[in-house]
Amino acid sequence: MYSHLLASHNILRWAVFLLGLWAVADRWRAVLRAKDITTPLSSTLFIGFLDVQLLIGVLLYIYSPLRSIAFANPGSVLADETGYLIFIHSILMIVAIIGAHAANVISKCNFDSALKRQVTALLLTISFLILGFSIPWWRPLIRL
Repeated sequence: MYSHLLASHNILRWAVFLLGLWAVADRWRAVLRAKDITTPLSSTLFIGFLDVQLLIGVLLYIYSPLRSIAFANPGSVLADETGYLIFIHSILMIVAIIGAHAANVISKCNFDSALKRQVTALLLTISFLILGFSIPWWRPLIRL
């Protein structure tokens, strides 16, 4: 089960990454054109795939053999890949998901359209950057 979850998580990261690029581009396009988009398809798909990725990530966290190693000696494990995946990757991804959801909520609020577009685009960009920095790019790009 663990290997299937890992393969799914790996493949889905590409969909999340590409949908994130599309969502950020859509939001900045709305800012530049001064066009109000409450919830574009790109953001809906991005957040939906992020949520599925989070669910698979939580399952990986539960079933991971690395978790018991990391919690046995957390001080020494932070310097290697295990510590990164168990602690840093998990926390940064949750922060990115919260930011993406916050951007989505703000896009539906009733206040100044220009400010709303700018704040939404900025929050989604920051979330995407956090997501991009916390993806373990040194791992196999495709794991089947």
